[in-house]
Amino acid sequence: MDTKIRTLGIRVQPTKESIETLFKNCFNELPEKLWPEYISASGDDVGEPIPPGDPSPIIRYWEDHSTIPFVGRSSEPSYLLYFGFEFQEDTKPEPTQLEMKLHENPASDFAEAVFEFLIRATCAQFGSLSSEEDYQNRHWFSVEIPEEYSIVETKRGLSLDETIPGVYFKTFFSSEIVEEYDLELDDIRPIAYEVREFSHGYFVTSYEDDELLSRGEARNIERRIETGMNDGAFFHPEEVSEEQLRKETRIT
Repeated sequence: MDTKIRTLGIRVQPTKESIETLFKNCFNELPEKLWPEYISASGDDVGEPIPPGDPSPIIRYWEDHSTIPFVGRSSEPSYLLYFGFEFQEDTKPEPTQLEMKLHENPASDFAEAVFEFLIRATCAQFGSLSSEEDYQNRHWFSVEIPEEYSIVETKRGLSLDETIPGVYFKTFFSSEIVEEYDLELDDIRPIAYEVREFSHGYFVTSYEDDELLSRGEARNIERRIETGMNDGAFFHPEEVSEEQLRKETRIT
């Protein structure tokens, strides 16, 4: 079972020094079995290798392209890390989010270690750790158009623009997000497996048994937590209709 890690509202300055510090900390703070091994321009190939403890290939790519390349690991546990950027005229692209697909169980120590590191190192405002299957089930939608013999695929609920993406197996909420969305933490303590302070916010672990991942029972627990925190603050995939998707994608 693959793990999907996402962090939003990251605060990494678009400077050589800031990016160099981030990836040096990867080597200093993560177990050796989680060290990055290569960069890639597209994510589809294995590019220049990253020497152990030396993020210079990432920095050179940044200096040449003003973006961070895909960063991957081929050895087990393998992964691919991708940064999303905000592009504005006359300024360097600013990193705003990241995604990692990790070939490891979401309940593993490796998954938790890299999730906590990415939250802390990027000062993320929100973070989620789930199975890849759960992530796709909740945020990927398709609309079939029989008359055109085609299917349109689209994603929903992935940003902090209007609502919070959701509660997952493990979810991080910064103190700023808790205040901005008026989230209640005390009311969910009897429901969630664990609620604890971490870095600049709070970690919520929805349930202990990772075998519940991607099952209906797990989603029921996550929905109860969302309701207890502030139901209206969250994106609900169950409420996305085909009619709505057709309208939003301008399909007639």
